[in-house]
Amino acid sequence: MSSNNNLIPVDTLFNGLIKKFNPENAQGLDITYKFNIEGYNPIYIQIKNETAKLVDSAEKIDTTLSMTHETWYKICFNEISGQDALMDGLITCEGNLRNFASMPKIFDKQL
Repeated sequence: MSSNNNLIPVDTLFNGLIKKFNPENAQGLDITYKFNIEGYNPIYIQIKNETAKLVDSAEKIDTTLSMTHETWYKICFNEISGQDALMDGLITCEGNLRNFASMPKIFDKQL
């Protein structure tokens, strides 16, 4: 396992994810994701009213994803798909798995 020193910071990865949010693919969605990145405080993304934003906490969590910083980095840069990471046991998903499966579509805007 490589050291995290050469990885882009977690908050930068999530800010980049928000920038890739595609409201056209999120119509009618109301989802709160919780990300447990090993060694960091939980990160929450709320999708509602065709917007996506990072929030400090959430009462209702629909899907919780747990992984290492390195795994999230590889997903963000398409070095591994979320589906492959799940199959390989690099990610655990609690709650609604469909929400996890729809993330590539929800966050597909080209930058």
